[in-house]
Amino acid sequence: MKRGNVPWVALVLIGLNLLGALGALLNPTLNDRLGFWVTRPNPFHALTSIFLHANVLHLLGNLVFLAAVGPLVEFASKWWRFLIVYLTSGIAGVIAHAVILRGMEWTPPLIGASGAVAGCVAYASVLYVGYRVPVAPRLAVPVSGMALIWLALQGIGAVVRIGETEQGGAAFWAHIAGFLSGVVFAFVFRAPRTARLRIGHETLDAMNSRGPGAVLAAAEAVLREHPTDQRAHRQRCEALRDLHEDEEAVTALLEWLQQSSDQDKVAAIRMLSEMHALDQIPAMRRAQLADWLKEDDPDAARLLLESLASASDDDPYRPDALLALSELTVESDPERSAAVREELLLKYALHGAAQVARQKGLTP
Repeated sequence: MKRGNVPWVALVLIGLNLLGALGALLNPTLNDRLGFWVTRPNPFHALTSIFLHANVLHLLGNLVFLAAVGPLVEFASKWWRFLIVYLTSGIAGVIAHAVILRGMEWTPPLIGASGAVAGCVAYASVLYVGYRVPVAPRLAVPVSGMALIWLALQGIGAVVRIGETEQGGAAFWAHIAGFLSGVVFAFVFRAPRTARLRIGHETLDAMNSRGPGAVLAAAEAVLREHPTDQRAHRQRCEALRDLHEDEEAVTALLEWLQQSSDQDKVAAIRMLSEMHALDQIPAMRRAQLADWLKEDDPDAARLLLESLASASDDDPYRPDALLALSELTVESDPERSAAVREELLLKYALHGAAQVARQKGLTP
């Protein structure tokens, strides 16, 4: 599933809750049939119960919190982690409800996404300590503040008997169980580490206005804890280049290229080219990168092939690079392509690359 900038999982969960509310409106027996009954526990109903609500106020109260914190969790974590937090927190609340009310002769069915949403609020409060989210027009509160508000509301509900059951504190403990489940998964999924990385990126943004020296210090601080972070690698390389630390910049670029994502590989290659340092990449690696990039980014592939083609005549990779460069530029730069082919056929007449050129009809 590709999320892009749309919180698809959060939207689907909100939609399912709205669908459950619509179903209960059309069929008043739905909550009784699909809610969780302690007296006759059903694993399927433990799941369906977390998409049902008693009334509009109950529904909106949960959806406001889900809409506020759900996208934060989804964007910061993998979408499936967000889904796991939501579902397991909801089911944890159901289990807590069943344990607290076990042995009672009759209880009303448990319904509501409160435990699931509580887990998401808890996870987000660990992930985004101090981060403010909008909850109403012109009103934003810290996520950690939302967590405290949530717990306070559950406490009030337990005291004044507001909740999903007539037993007062039972629903409250279901919510607490969901909240604790979210805290547990926050540490299982290393949310504190993600939070520190986010803070590191915010520091990098702030340092941009203070010059390359400040950016370099911030980037290296991030990389000490997150050695594969692409953003920090890029800004470290750019800072070293701007500081005219060319040797260190080239070393940093080679390190970044070694572990970068596909898009970042192109950026590293271009920076190395600008610094006339592509020859620092081993020839075999340049040939591999050029072959990989020739379809997706022919300009970057051409830079690599040009660096191979400019090597000494006895370089073993040069003939194949000349052939690849000729084929790559045959339409975009026919004159350059013809010149490269001529050099290939004159200097390496007996090489396999020259034979391939002849077979393909690539003659000057």
